[in-house]
Amino acid sequence: MATSALITALQRKRPSGHTADPEFVTPVTLTALATRCQSLAAEIAAADAALQEIIDAYSPLLCDLPGVGIYRQITNPQPAPDNSDLRQMRTELGITITAAASHIAQWPSIIFVP
Repeated sequence: MATSALITALQRKRPSGHTADPEFVTPVTLTALATRCQSLAAEIAAADAALQEIIDAYSPLLCDLPGVGIYRQITNPQPAPDNSDLRQMRTELGITITAAASHIAQWPSIIFVP
C-alpha cells in the first residue's frame, strides 16, 4: 500500500477497546500519527505556496535556472558579500552597533568582533 493511502486508511480507522489493551492503543496511536502527518502535509503545502508566491513576485525567473528551486535557496544560502569596508564607514559616521540595535529595536544575540 502506498504511504498516502496507508495514512488515509489509518486516519479513517476508529478502533474500540480499553486503554490498557496494547491491541487498542496501537491503532489509536497510529490514527493520531496519521492525522498529524496529514496536518503537516497541509502546512508544508501552504508554506510551499507562500514561498512560490514570494519567488514569483520578486524573482520569477529564479526557479527556471538549472539546479535552482525553493528548497535549494533555503537550504543552500549563498555566502555573504565582503563587507570589510563597513567598519571604517561605520566609524566615520559614528554609528555603533548599540545605536543601530536601538534604532531598529532588535538586539543581536551574539556580537562578533574580529
